[in-house]
Amino acid sequence: LNDSKHVLIIGCGLVGAELCCDLRSGGHQVTCVHDADWPIHTLLPEPMGRALKTALSETGVHWVGSDMVTSVTHVASGFEVKLESGCTLNADVVISATGMEAQIDLAQRAGLVTQKGIVTDAYLQTSDPNIYAVGDCAEVSGLLLFYVSPLRRCAQALALSLSGQPTAVTYPA
Repeated sequence: LNDSKHVLIIGCGLVGAELCCDLRSGGHQVTCVHDADWPIHTLLPEPMGRALKTALSETGVHWVGSDMVTSVTHVASGFEVKLESGCTLNADVVISATGMEAQIDLAQRAGLVTQKGIVTDAYLQTSDPNIYAVGDCAEVSGLLLFYVSPLRRCAQALALSLSGQPTAVTYPA
């Protein structure tokens, strides 16, 4: 983006929040549409998330929370973005930072309990006591984390558990 543009970012997880900061520092007008009330809502406790939302707003990021994009249409002036709430926004550039989705269809066909991922306890055991899940598909104690550090912690805990030393997955702050 060479010239100053109005950029609309869909999603404000880690990547979306970083894009908001970087694009604002680059002099672009930024609007962020997110499906929750604060950024990085799956990782940050509400007070920290709301503080981040305030900090982003103070840099000039326009925040549209608790709403979903229903369509993006290319128009002569850029893009027209329609929201579930009925609002319409316009932007020169639209970036989707909506994250990843766990592939759980095989687990569902096998009869395992799923939500956003394959539901496991802290020991990575699924609803079937003989099946464990690890990686981007494992929703461990309610958390679905797609990053290398959580994956490594899961793999280490599972290796110990399967070796006879039951070890719960823990994540540092």
